[in-house]
Amino acid sequence: MEIFSVRKMFEPHLASLAAERATADEISELKRMLGHQKTKMGNPEPVTEIDYSFHLFLAKMAKSRVFLKLYNTLAELINQTREEFLQEGDRPQKSVTGHEEILLAIEQRDPALARKAMASHLRNIEREALRASRKS
Repeated sequence: MEIFSVRKMFEPHLASLAAERATADEISELKRMLGHQKTKMGNPEPVTEIDYSFHLFLAKMAKSRVFLKLYNTLAELINQTREEFLQEGDRPQKSVTGHEEILLAIEQRDPALARKAMASHLRNIEREALRASRKS
């Protein structure tokens, strides 16, 4: 679960940068990705891929090569937790809800709200992953 400590350090900042730097086309694409995630709710495999794509696209929207490289470097570790815990119970719906809040903040061009939404999303994911790991 150490990966959450790292994610909580940099992904809220990525969301903040995305709110400042994203183009209208990028925001439309993020919205499309979220819509696609919603349609795949009953199928766990594509949901994990879509979740990864959503977060990777945020890194691209931040327009920081360093953060993009960092995210790609950590992707394998991040994806392990997705594969283990994103498929549990109502976790896919909670992921969509977190993504909706992040998207809304980015659409509003509100970096502070985007940072807060991502931090909340990551805390919720971590809490669910810890709960699921205790059941195992």
